Amino acid sequence: MKNVLKIEDASKVMKPGFMVPVEIINQRVNAIETVFIIKDFNYKLEKLMKSHYANVRATVQGNEKANGLFFMTRFSGMKNKIYHSWFDKTLQVNELFYLINQERLQYFLVDENNKPFDILVIPNEIREIVCKYLEGEDLSWSIEEFNQMVQETKNKYKSTTRIWDFITMRA
Repeated sequence: MKNVLKIEDASKVMKPGFMVPVEIINQRVNAIETVFIIKDFNYKLEKLMKSHYANVRATVQGNEKANGLFFMTRFSGMKNKIYHSWFDKTLQVNELFYLINQERLQYFLVDENNKPFDILVIPNEIREIVCKYLEGEDLSWSIEEFNQMVQETKNKYKSTTRIWDFITMRA
């Protein structure tokens, strides 16, 4: 099997308050999966664990040069905090294909000292939009063009909450 990043290594370079996707080997099913690391302060993780549910949203955003899949997760106990990650299919096609084939999404929670806190598992409700993103027009763009598109999206909506609300209104 291919070389995958260890969760411990990925979390060391993260700042608290962020979520990143990584590939892991799920030994239970002997397959590579995309999971999400959420690194945050211990007190926020404790609050997150008291949540009764996790809600996810995803949208494809783009401009004339690049597009990306914007994935967000909000936990019921943390109304003002939305964890999010961008996917670029020119760089992360494997992670996206793994997401299509997964029945569930896993969140590995790590505290500010890189100590494992807990693991949350929810049903995978984003497979359809991941498929649509991968089936979309195959443009070729640079990292700089992708980052510019991300910045334009941030400027357009002003906050992750406004993107979340925009997706909710369209649904």
